[in-house]
Amino acid sequence: MVASAGPNSSVYVTDRHGSRLGAFHVSGAVVAMAFDADSETLAVISDGSRAIKFWNSNTRSTSELETKMKGLSFMTWAAAGALLAVGTVKGNLLLVDRIKGRLVPIVGKHTKTITHGAWSTDGVLALAAEDRQVTISSPRGDTVDSMMFKSPPRLLAFGARKAGTGSASASAATALSTQPTLSLVISDAVVVLQDVELHAGAVGTPTELTFSSAYGPIAAYAWLADGYLGVGFERGHFVVVSTHANERDSEVFSEQLHSSSLVDVAYCEATREVATAGDDAIVVISLASWSVTHTISLPELTGCLRSLSWAPNGQLLTVATNRGDVITHLTQVPVIGAAHGTLLASLASLREIALIQTHKESGLPTPVARASDLPPDALFLPGPRLAVDHEPALLALGPRHLAAGSNNTLRYYDWAASPPALVMERDYVTTIERVVLNASHAAVLAGRRISIHSLLSPNAPVLSIPERGDANVTCVALSEQFLAYGTADGGIHVALLGADGVPASVAQYALPAGVTALYPNANGTRIFVRDDSGAGHVYNPVNDALVPVPHLPRVLSGVLWDQNVLDDLDAVQDWGVFVAYDADIAITYAYFPLTVQGATVEKVAVTHLPRGHVPMLLRSGSLVTLSASGTPAHVVLASHNALGADAAPLEAFEQNLALGRLSAAWRAAVALDNVEVWNELGSVALAQLDVELATQAYRQIGDAGMVLSLEGLADLEDRSLLAGYVAMFLPKVALDMRRDLLHWDAALQLATTLAPNALPGICKEYAQQLEFNGEYEAALNMFTRAAPGPPPSGTEPGAHTSACEAGMARCTLRLGDLSRGLQLVLGSNSPALCRDAGAILESMKQYSDAAVAYEAGKVYDKAVAMYLVTKSFDAAGKLMEHVKNPQLHLKYGKAMEALGKFKKAEAAYEAARDWVGVIRVNLDKLDNPSKVLALVRSTKSAEGAMLVAEHCRKVGDYASAIEFLLLADCREEAYNLADREGQMDTYASLIGNSGTRDEYAAVAKFYTAVGDSFRAGQFFARADDARAAVRSYLAANTEEALLEVINYVGKLRDDVLIHLVIDDLSGASGGEPKDPKYIYWLYSALGNFDKVADVAVRIAANEQELGNYREAHLILHDAATLLRSKDISVPHPLARALMLVHSYLLVKSLAKIDSSRVLGARMLVRVAASISKFPAHVVPILTSTVLECYKSGLKRSAFEYATMLMRPEYRTKLNDKYRKRIEAIVRRPDKSEPPEETSPCGVCDAPLANSDLDCPSCRSALPFCVMTGTHIVREGLCLCPHCAFGAHKSIVAKGLVANGGACPMCGNTSEPSEWQVLKMEEARSWVQEWVQ
Repeated sequence: MVASAGPNSSVYVTDRHGSRLGAFHVSGAVVAMAFDADSETLAVISDGSRAIKFWNSNTRSTSELETKMKGLSFMTWAAAGALLAVGTVKGNLLLVDRIKGRLVPIVGKHTKTITHGAWSTDGVLALAAEDRQVTISSPRGDTVDSMMFKSPPRLLAFGARKAGTGSASASAATALSTQPTLSLVISDAVVVLQDVELHAGAVGTPTELTFSSAYGPIAAYAWLADGYLGVGFERGHFVVVSTHANERDSEVFSEQLHSSSLVDVAYCEATREVATAGDDAIVVISLASWSVTHTISLPELTGCLRSLSWAPNGQLLTVATNRGDVITHLTQVPVIGAAHGTLLASLASLREIALIQTHKESGLPTPVARASDLPPDALFLPGPRLAVDHEPALLALGPRHLAAGSNNTLRYYDWAASPPALVMERDYVTTIERVVLNASHAAVLAGRRISIHSLLSPNAPVLSIPERGDANVTCVALSEQFLAYGTADGGIHVALLGADGVPASVAQYALPAGVTALYPNANGTRIFVRDDSGAGHVYNPVNDALVPVPHLPRVLSGVLWDQNVLDDLDAVQDWGVFVAYDADIAITYAYFPLTVQGATVEKVAVTHLPRGHVPMLLRSGSLVTLSASGTPAHVVLASHNALGADAAPLEAFEQNLALGRLSAAWRAAVALDNVEVWNELGSVALAQLDVELATQAYRQIGDAGMVLSLEGLADLEDRSLLAGYVAMFLPKVALDMRRDLLHWDAALQLATTLAPNALPGICKEYAQQLEFNGEYEAALNMFTRAAPGPPPSGTEPGAHTSACEAGMARCTLRLGDLSRGLQLVLGSNSPALCRDAGAILESMKQYSDAAVAYEAGKVYDKAVAMYLVTKSFDAAGKLMEHVKNPQLHLKYGKAMEALGKFKKAEAAYEAARDWVGVIRVNLDKLDNPSKVLALVRSTKSAEGAMLVAEHCRKVGDYASAIEFLLLADCREEAYNLADREGQMDTYASLIGNSGTRDEYAAVAKFYTAVGDSFRAGQFFARADDARAAVRSYLAANTEEALLEVINYVGKLRDDVLIHLVIDDLSGASGGEPKDPKYIYWLYSALGNFDKVADVAVRIAANEQELGNYREAHLILHDAATLLRSKDISVPHPLARALMLVHSYLLVKSLAKIDSSRVLGARMLVRVAASISKFPAHVVPILTSTVLECYKSGLKRSAFEYATMLMRPEYRTKLNDKYRKRIEAIVRRPDKSEPPEETSPCGVCDAPLANSDLDCPSCRSALPFCVMTGTHIVREGLCLCPHCAFGAHKSIVAKGLVANGGACPMCGNTSEPSEWQVLKMEEARSWVQEWVQ
């Protein structure tokens, strides 16, 4: 589940598919939220609320708990159980026990706001607050200890400090301290480590890990495996360091993973991977190789990443962004399956389970030796399929039943029924961790408690283990007769199940470490046990014997015992073979219950698994796996791949012998009939106390003495006595026993007489033991004795000699013979030995020699560190290109700067990302300010910016000084400098949109004082002082200022400010009225479209009075377009005014379209009829009307307007050029005029003269053609692609040519093909919209 919250006070819970499981509101912004340890309860605290809100994942319901505490500021759940710690802004603490329903308020835990905290696994609570204190408390809230720091601590976490040297792959049992370590961050670049005990508080001295300031402040960190700490820095750097005292100076991993920022770090223990989030990507690093395995890019996100979290199993990685996105990535495809015997269950689809028989059965199970031996149709035999209601997250398979479920619900099916049927459905108290089945019962582990119930009687009572008290069960296993479970305190419990399911204890064993997993064999008589130290054992509940399992996989995923009940070759039980596997390999082991040394487990072979395959069951060496797609496959183990019928006899002999199949090994030995083979078989049979088989083997080679001796042991029944006698016949066994018991002197004596070839190996092992104990002189003697001898069997050529020579070199150094020891080290050509020698010499404070050894071992960081200690700067300089540790570059840079080698110092500072050092050297020593300015601008270094600002101030470059003061966050100083040096424009430009209200207000007041009202208005607006901003804009009284104030009040929609602007524009406030266009723009900005139309007509009329017809046309067109874009009908006055101006402007282009000149004359007649609207050009317009009408044959109209021109007020203004012609028209009147062509009205289809725009039939004011000015008809109506005004299709092409390719209405160019031709119904709708 994923819980997310944003600024809207809503909390959402979704599953991994993004489906919402729950949603609820809280009273204010979410302060903190978290799931409890079992992921059952989500707790949320919010700003301004005294209540804690809980959401239950089982019931999907919410509840509230009133705390009666103000200002909840912090919250964290305990690592186990249901204990919740809540902090407040007053420093008080509240402990909430959800199970017992108890609240424990603790007043005065801190004196200021509690900000961070963490629980350890053993119940220690650490809290940090703004009072700079960290308190250590018990689970009851009692303060055990407190620590004071120089700055407020943050990012508290508990981990396990590394207690010994080792790599990331070292066993946790030897590498980690059992004592919890508290980690926290102080300042920006310091991590403090403090060991903590439950009842003693802080133990020992705190350790500070200080990182280079070049990395920037610490953004997040996480405890990794094996005591490593992964630290992410805000500038994108990620560093991994060891917490061991001897390893803290070196960085295991250090890389700039993100170019500009890093926000979060998350670690997954299941996959041993750490992920970092920054910029627009997630980077995943593997601890196995300390390398980046893959990068998840998020280019589609416009927001910034905020937080990152893994699912516990490592399959899902979730990231949240600041824009409200929660994105989950599937990093590993989950493989869900279960097995019982040779039957396999897996998901066939999200809601269908397939049962598959993995081996062909005929009577007794047939062993599978090699996959190639089986025909393809016998590998997997499909069985029944079960449809389930929900996608299961876990499966369990038994002899007859199958369990499928998720969260806290399980459904049990009888898969053997025909068809398979649902038996029962059960809900458990908490999330299910594991379920196991036998023929009659199910055992379910949930909430560290086992529930046992019958599968045959759904109403039977449920038994609980433990019945009462604290639950600490960590794992459970079930066979037909036995129940086994492990506990967190190391207990192994085995119980016999009765018919009623009641367990009766038969065995108990206590391990020193907690039990994490149990894997029993088919009968439950042997159990593989894993503890929380990572060690594995085979436990025998009959005699409480515990046998260690050697060389387990680094990250153990599971164990499978061989399911072969009877081997058809040996006819004996083959139950001692098992495999332990991880994601990559499966290791075969053989368990031998009876040997000379007692019960033992031997590693047999390693098999590499196909990528993404998960082992499910094992049968006679055939490992059945499930791929990531859910497809089963057979993988033949490397320990069994030579056991087929066609295998080579020698390989078959070796594998049978290793697996303990002595009868099969006998048959292979008969085929080989080799003395060495018979000897080996006899030795192994004796080691396994099979005296009869050993006797037969020795008889085959004619060893009469051995046969007679062994026949004397045939009747011995005491196994211990038998083992003692056998040891006498097996020198190697006796010798191995001495070596295993570390009885080195006895081992040397035995080897001298019985096995001289083993002497070199024993001497080497003895020497290593002596070296470990600090007995270096004796160790040197033993290494010297071991070196010349033959290497032990199985050792790679040269490895024995190299190991001895390395030991001699180490001991020589330890004994103080540095010259000879270093000579041996350097002559070995072994990087590993050089590294060891460097560490030895460093511990002896022989830093010069240590540097040489480290350099030879290619440990360049350590070599440079030693060279710097000895001030061998030239030697260090040669290696700096190989150094990765920024702190070493920093030290080298300081040394070079002190020596006056400033170029080298600059290069070192750059490598260390110490921008302050780079800046200082370039400014003070290299006189290179141009590089420094660019560097500070790119790195944003505050300290560097201060240095640059001071330099710029000294040289009089005040503009740059102000820039870098702002970059250094010295904003007040930057303002004062700008005010003092007359650089306020620079300051105002630089703060841009990043200033505060106070800063903007200060700039505005400055501009007011110097009389720049426009700039003052801009900054008053940014300071959110709206009234002052409006007054300043109006006082500026420029077109730019008036446009700015119009847009400003248009956004604010404040009535008082609007009236203030209107009064100023109209002159009502006492000033001169402004141009009406400002009123028009104001109403447009306010969306007052009724006023927009009125003002547009008034402004256009003013322009027409001045003869500015194109300006009037533009204003009217813009107003009409604005109204139409808002789906508002164009008012008739606006439409008529636009029609008149447009008609006048069309006359010139119509002369090019219509050779008869009738259309142009008609437009002039239309204009002349409203000649009062064109007062600036009355006589010219009337003159043109008379002449055009006369030429086009409209003589009655020509006479009418010629008569008007003869009026006294116009006659004197008549152009002499046209006077006589016009007078002649009046004197000799010809009132003939052809009738105008008609076309249907666009609304009612009544015939109407083309130039008439008012239909007398339907009384509609019709739209006009933008090309001709005639009224629109529906047929052939097309629209301009830019302004959507209409025209006749037949005239568009000519009209565009006449107007230079542009629409005469909007002026935009287009092609005729771009004009949209409307269908009749579309045309009708368009006309109706116009006339409304």
